[in-house]
Amino acid sequence: MAARDDSVIRGSLITCIIVLVLSLVGNFFMWQWGDAASQEKTKANASLQNAQNQVRTQDSKIQVMERMLGVGQMTDAEFAQMLTSAGGDEKMNLIEQQFAQDMSLMNEDGKKNYHELPSFLMRTIRDKSALLAAAEQQIARLGKEKDAILERETARADKAEKDKEELNTQLQKTMADLAKAREDHNLKQQQMQDLLTKSQQQITAITTSAAREKTQLVKQSTQLQTTIDDQKNTIETLRNDEFETPQGRVVHVMPGGNVVFVNLGSADGLVTGVTFGVIDQDDVRVTNVEPKANLEVTAILGSHLAQARVVHNPDLRNPVLENDKIYTPFWAPGRRVEIALAGLMDLDGDGADDSDRIKAMIKSAGAIVSAQVDARGVETGELTFDTRFLVLGTDPEFSDGDPDAQAGNATALAAVGKLKARAKQLGITTISLNKLLGYLRSLDQDLVIPLGTASRAEDFPPLNTGSHGKRSPGTVSSLFDRNAPNRENSGEDK
Repeated sequence: MAARDDSVIRGSLITCIIVLVLSLVGNFFMWQWGDAASQEKTKANASLQNAQNQVRTQDSKIQVMERMLGVGQMTDAEFAQMLTSAGGDEKMNLIEQQFAQDMSLMNEDGKKNYHELPSFLMRTIRDKSALLAAAEQQIARLGKEKDAILERETARADKAEKDKEELNTQLQKTMADLAKAREDHNLKQQQMQDLLTKSQQQITAITTSAAREKTQLVKQSTQLQTTIDDQKNTIETLRNDEFETPQGRVVHVMPGGNVVFVNLGSADGLVTGVTFGVIDQDDVRVTNVEPKANLEVTAILGSHLAQARVVHNPDLRNPVLENDKIYTPFWAPGRRVEIALAGLMDLDGDGADDSDRIKAMIKSAGAIVSAQVDARGVETGELTFDTRFLVLGTDPEFSDGDPDAQAGNATALAAVGKLKARAKQLGITTISLNKLLGYLRSLDQDLVIPLGTASRAEDFPPLNTGSHGKRSPGTVSSLFDRNAPNRENSGEDK
């Protein structure tokens, strides 16, 4: 019984193996048939795509031929493209070139086709015929005029012949007179020759003397030009901000240290509202020195005397003393300081132009902006010898992008360069925006505290809560101050 079960199992196993092998063989033949069908489909698609491309090419040629024959309107742009394009179809290229050559006879816009060509040629022939008829009429009219002119000239020639005979008679008489005049002329010519020789000798002497004087004048001119160049270089050096000097000094300090008197006044062109930085009397140079206080002129008391109040003194342990020096780059005796701006004026690092804020700060400091080339390259005002500084902002950035924007940046950069060259020619000091902000900050810290991404922690120090008391909001009249300098001493030497 067990042997019969084993034989059944072996028979079932063999049957399963045979079925599996047949299944594998059938799957292989099915895969091979599907792969062949896929390749045939790919070839058929490629053939279809090629046929469609040929159909589109033929349609394009047909459309071109239709426009050549007048079916549809050929634009000037299509005609211009036909003149310059060169496709892969040699026959079509020859047809287009011949069409372009034939249509070059027509000067009418928008009507370039073979249907319009006969009409155009007929109109041209009619116009030329009309011009030819007019020319023939003109020729006939000119022929009549020529005959009239010939008749007049013949009569004039006959009269001229008669006049010639009369003139010959007069010529004989004139020749006799001329012979006698020639003798007189030869005598005078000899006299003139002698005079000419003497004149040439005098001219030679004068020319030699003039050449000698010219040489001396050229030498003097060269020396003067050298002197002018040296003086110009000296002026440019002295106008540089590294050679700035104090403009005045503190002559008296009132008790409390909030009101002082300086040795500048009406004779110096000083006006109220001008702000000065106070520099210690031991400091020699004024650039890159942090002022220990700021003064605002409140009253002009004399030719060389003015009253001022202390508007900023960050360190009360370093008060304003007599003989301390005062300086501001935004004031000059007898005139208002002019400043020029060039480029992008960005205070807060956001990429936007802050020129209006810069102008307001400069105006608050007592100066004006007399010339500017903004971030777009637009120039307003002009540089003069009175311009004190040329402030350079940020140059435009060049990057791959809008060609119009790149062209605008190039224009702005060229305008800034032109202004810089003009400033160098006039000897105007060129400073950076940070240097200008440093000057403004030295006069009033609140003027130049930037906000946004450019803000800094040191721009916002903690408030002083010491027992120094509040600063007076105004000034007290000098009538109530016994220690104020006498107005009669306003002429004190600087």
